[in-house]
Amino acid sequence: MIGYVRGIVTHLFKESCYVDVHGVGYRVYVPTTTRQQLIEGHEATLFTYLNVREDAMQLYGFWTEEEYELFILLISVSGIGPKVGLGILSGMTPEAFKLAVINGQVQQLTKLPGIGKKSAERLVLELKDKLAKMTHISADHQQLYSQLALPLVVLPVRLLKLLYR
Repeated sequence: MIGYVRGIVTHLFKESCYVDVHGVGYRVYVPTTTRQQLIEGHEATLFTYLNVREDAMQLYGFWTEEEYELFILLISVSGIGPKVGLGILSGMTPEAFKLAVINGQVQQLTKLPGIGKKSAERLVLELKDKLAKMTHISADHQQLYSQLALPLVVLPVRLLKLLYR
């Protein structure tokens, strides 16, 4: 397993980047939030997950440990693979996602790319208790976030659709 890569970002693409680590260029798939932090020609450190399949080895990278840990949790859910996990992290902040799951907001989760009603219900069922233990948010903050979270999901998804037409 590759825990992280540190190197110069040589190319930026829509869903990935190349990171040159001592002359070896790694293609790393990244969520939108991570991609926004990367600058061509500058050094970056990305926490990584290596997905090994029969026909490919793909490296997924994250700017923060929080994104990385949430990604690992997401792909542990039946039916959620790395690409869908990356889409979830691109469409919603980790905090907003955690609150949507903890509060059982299935309708909010279905607005994420690749997530239908059944997948959203499965996310809530399998992750609610795990995320509740990991997340220390007061009841007042949960209520405030649940009221604010929907615009935080819808706006970035609509902007991404406009940008990448």
